[in-house]
Amino acid sequence: MARGDDSDQVDCSQQPQTKAPSERACLSNFGPECCTVIGELGRGAFGVVEWVEVQQPSGAILHAARKTIQRDGSEAQQKKIDEAVSRELDGLQAGAGCEDIVQIFGSASYPDRHEIFMQLLEGGTLKEELELVNNSDWWFYNEGVEMPLELGRIKEIATSLFRGLAYCNANGIVPLDVKPANIVFTAGGRPVLCDLGGSCRMHSDGSVVRRGGSHSYMSPEMQAAMLKRAQAPGHHFGVGAKTDVFSAGVVLLQCAAWPDYMLSPLLEHVRGKGAELPACVPAELRSLLEGLLARDPAQRLSAEEALRHPFLQG
Repeated sequence: MARGDDSDQVDCSQQPQTKAPSERACLSNFGPECCTVIGELGRGAFGVVEWVEVQQPSGAILHAARKTIQRDGSEAQQKKIDEAVSRELDGLQAGAGCEDIVQIFGSASYPDRHEIFMQLLEGGTLKEELELVNNSDWWFYNEGVEMPLELGRIKEIATSLFRGLAYCNANGIVPLDVKPANIVFTAGGRPVLCDLGGSCRMHSDGSVVRRGGSHSYMSPEMQAAMLKRAQAPGHHFGVGAKTDVFSAGVVLLQCAAWPDYMLSPLLEHVRGKGAELPACVPAELRSLLEGLLARDPAQRLSAEEALRHPFLQG
């Protein structure tokens, strides 16, 4: 369900579409007929992601990413795991049909685990791309003279990111964990926003129903909300969809100026303490970053407004 007045809504029919073939529909409706693990793609606190081949009843093979979340611990812990999986599925469904959001093929739940089958993305993460720059000789020869990523690459990442955020927001979801590790590329290099495990729905006034995110990329208002005592369900934290726009601004700041998010100049700039952007950052990109990183959410661009910014329209 879209939020806000008509001027704020996104026409999802105009968004890039990802059509799911009948084999994927079969997986979604009936579960995997036969699943073979090709290799591990990643591992985190809440589960493991593997590259799998799924043999469909027709005999066709579907390559997918399978996320497995174990239902370990006490009954109370299992309930929390179930709720987290439900939020992730909610977020994935909100992004269904948008090529800028990882696509869900299907899911299955068992007494000991949950499994989510998603689009396989083989091009690595933005975090890895920035780390390559950070670990290269860029620092010695190009710092302040050349941006870490090429201008066209930054435009591509920004456009995809804001298109995906706008699509989710139009469906009532805020992803809440925008960071380079969660921007993954297809084999052809197209960026896709992944890992919607922290996503949440919005209240009717557009505010989020829960707190979350990665601290280094949190907006000022989310950081303030995280310091408050736990509130009863239904509490309004005063944090809206623009919290993700701030996070996106930090990501783009890494792409344009300082690839290491722990660098003092980046942290000072994000905190509004006066660190100047390098001269190599063009004026229109500077203007966009200023609009994304406004500490007051009322002064900050929305995802839809970011898409209309001259930097992304040029």
